[in-house]
Amino acid sequence: MPDWQFDTEQAYFNILVPTPDTVKFKYIADKLISGGNSILFNGETGTGKSVIMSDYLFQQQQANKFITTSLNFSA
Repeated sequence: MPDWQFDTEQAYFNILVPTPDTVKFKYIADKLISGGNSILFNGETGTGKSVIMSDYLFQQQQANKFITTSLNFSA
């Protein structure tokens, strides 16, 4: 698990606390995408799929690995 520090300057809705599940899903996404595979996370509404992927893609964009855009679909 990576260390995490609360940033008082960050907006509440942008905070993602690393948990075993968020770290696991980001790791799986990274390995699959690095291997040239397409991925689809599915599951119950409100489980954090979009938040986890948005955070992962933002980190990749900050590292100049991807240029991203997103479309939101909601139940």
